[in-house]
Amino acid sequence: MDQVKYIIFSSDLAESSFIIKQKSNKDIACISCPDARSAVYLATGICAQNKETVMVCVDSGNASRSAFSGMTEAYYRQLPVVLVTFGKKLDYTKELGDVVFSHFCVNDAEKINVLLSQSKPMHIEVTSETHSIVKYQCVKLQKLLRESLANNMYLYIGQGIEAFDLSYPCKVVLGGMPDCYEGALANVLGASLAKRKGRYIGLVSEAEVIHDLNTLGNINANDLLFFIAVCRKKNNLLLHFAESLCFESASVKNDDLDRRILQSMIDNKRKTFLMLYQED
Repeated sequence: MDQVKYIIFSSDLAESSFIIKQKSNKDIACISCPDARSAVYLATGICAQNKETVMVCVDSGNASRSAFSGMTEAYYRQLPVVLVTFGKKLDYTKELGDVVFSHFCVNDAEKINVLLSQSKPMHIEVTSETHSIVKYQCVKLQKLLRESLANNMYLYIGQGIEAFDLSYPCKVVLGGMPDCYEGALANVLGASLAKRKGRYIGLVSEAEVIHDLNTLGNINANDLLFFIAVCRKKNNLLLHFAESLCFESASVKNDDLDRRILQSMIDNKRKTFLMLYQED
């Protein structure tokens, strides 16, 4: 990356081969950002300050649409932002073309460097490099849920969770689009608005919480909701965010979770957020 000193990347691309390679380059500062919209605005700030090209790398899923507003600012301020989307070919390149000076589609991330001399802001689609959703295996938790949930409850298991067939006593929804983190929390919130069940539990991964974080602050969030976020490490930022929005919040290490703790959260009749983490 001859012209790039800063790369902002969405957290779901952290394990992609392209980002891993750039992190090993001591001349490039790689900055993780969970939100695609914020990622581009970070880039515009760096561009305006340093007058240098900044690359923004995001997955080409629905979240990439959030990059549109930031690219609009880059376009009208004529800032040298390079938006790179990884994965499936986009269905809105025509609209995005209104806020970039050049657009390219390649099938190999190694071809990015040769395009960086073109007019900016620019958009590059890399259609060959994809990533698979990381699925957490939380067998103990799911067994405890099977023992604790009543038949008048609702359990949503997100794409980021390895679901096991445990014959739950309640309604179970295996939610989400394949290889897509978006909308998990909102799905549970939407179901809760029907008020046909006594408790609506969303069992989701950390990435699904990050991609749908605004749901916690939705005006319709209610005391029927119970979100269980499974994380590799304890994420105090998510926990404090839930607390600030008046969720009854707690974090428990996977090995320390027992039925008594889980049952108390199911029965507390308050909107609740539990973070279950695997490592200190």
